[in-house]
Amino acid sequence: MSGLKLAESVIALQSSIVAVAATAMAASFFAGIITAALGAACLVAAGIAAAVSAAAGAIAVDPPTPDPNFQRRVPFPVRETPPALGDFSPLALLLLAIKYIMALEEAKSVMESKRLGAVQAHDPRWSAMHAQDISEAVNQQVSAIVEVQTLEPVAVGAFLRVTGTITPSALTSQRQQLLISGIPPSFLIQAPLPADQVAALTELVQSSGVGYPTPDAIAAIHLVVATLVVLGPLLRSSMGSPT
Repeated sequence: MSGLKLAESVIALQSSIVAVAATAMAASFFAGIITAALGAACLVAAGIAAAVSAAAGAIAVDPPTPDPNFQRRVPFPVRETPPALGDFSPLALLLLAIKYIMALEEAKSVMESKRLGAVQAHDPRWSAMHAQDISEAVNQQVSAIVEVQTLEPVAVGAFLRVTGTITPSALTSQRQQLLISGIPPSFLIQAPLPADQVAALTELVQSSGVGYPTPDAIAAIHLVVATLVVLGPLLRSSMGSPT
């Protein structure tokens, strides 16, 4: 496995741990009447983390192949606006920045396929256009990685402020219950998530291989950001040079 694909696998796994931890914490909040609103916000953040994990895991493992339909530029992904989640808002902002980096990586793969198709067809104009788009996508990724490094301490600090009252034993207990029963429908009534996030979260919380028995969200966040920092230099070498 290449360094780039290994980094993406680490990001997928660690983001899934953040998703599971946040879901277990949401369950703890939902158990209290006063803290139910925190549970809803926490579960929304968990859904975003699950989406990040899915995005990182979905990036094609196989190298790009020439696309004969190269006479069309690939649109850049649109960066999502984070929802208002109170103390969980910085975490949502961080996670969506990471998701955007992954979306750019997927777009680059399509761009490279079209660039290779243009090279194969001996069309230097289209080859150069796709190469230019790849370069711009890398620049945006590098900029987003710098942003993620800045966002991390703010997100972690806010996350700890609101979840610090949840003891490890309570977290372990909620994680065990999620493993057995999945996400209670009542949680999703209070925090309606997109269907794809519900499916992803359900699969993650019912897997003993993800954040079990006690998920460590903070360690996972740190590892995701550290992996992105290492990923930065690999981005420029991940695609073929313009021809």
